[in-house]
Amino acid sequence: MTNYELNELDTNGYLIIRNFLSDDEVLHYKTIFQYDKSIYGKNYREVDISVENKIIPSVKEKFEQFMASLNAATNRNINFLSPVIDVLRTENVNLPWHQEHEGYFMYQNPKNHLRMWIPLVKSSPEIDGIEMIKHADLKSNANEFFHKYVLDTGAKFFKVEDDKTTVVDRENDITTVENINLEDYITNTMTMPGDAVIFRGDCVHRTQPNSKNRMAIAFKLCDDTHVICKDKFMSGGDTKHKKFTTLPHYKPYFDIFETRETATFKELNDIFKEVFIADMLKNKK
Repeated sequence: MTNYELNELDTNGYLIIRNFLSDDEVLHYKTIFQYDKSIYGKNYREVDISVENKIIPSVKEKFEQFMASLNAATNRNINFLSPVIDVLRTENVNLPWHQEHEGYFMYQNPKNHLRMWIPLVKSSPEIDGIEMIKHADLKSNANEFFHKYVLDTGAKFFKVEDDKTTVVDRENDITTVENINLEDYITNTMTMPGDAVIFRGDCVHRTQPNSKNRMAIAFKLCDDTHVICKDKFMSGGDTKHKKFTTLPHYKPYFDIFETRETATFKELNDIFKEVFIADMLKNKK
């Protein structure tokens, strides 16, 4: 990849790597996940790839090369591939326009908290994929909206109706209506199995209506030296703290923040991983 393509992560909020996974690698993941019905209890499941050995050497090497190239081109320090794969079998679930929620609450730095979405089963480039709103388009045509609701933020839903956009902020439980039609700026990523869409946590995106059977996997990448602040984590409204921070994987935050005001993401994730693996092993017995 050229530096220009890698810099699209900041100019557009996302970038696409065609054929990031080979046909054999797509088949590997599809075979693992397609026939294990326990994975699809609610069409979405997190699978620990270190315990299950779900990341194969060729894919791990690709991630290492991608992170090294991205860091050199964009002056980042993306050094951490989450030990969890999100398995998304979403024939009955379609997400509206939104930003990342949990990534924003947990990581607090959407620029450097990246998701990589890769379809494994998809019928054509035009359908059954995800659509994005480019940062550059908003910055050029709706700059105030872009800086107020999108850039370096997260945890929002966006609903377009009557040529206006309702912004639902689930960090602070604030809803506003703006005179902008967000759908004027839609980009279809036109993906096929193996293509990777990498996007920042603040990038506005949605799944397309699913016409048939769709299955995808998603990885998370970040800088594990990033410092998480107690004040930011504890702030916010009822939605954040009743629907999200009550989830088991937030326990390390509450444990550490009993005695400290800050912690690195690595410290928090190391504790989370211990709990996650222990729960998985217990459930297998």
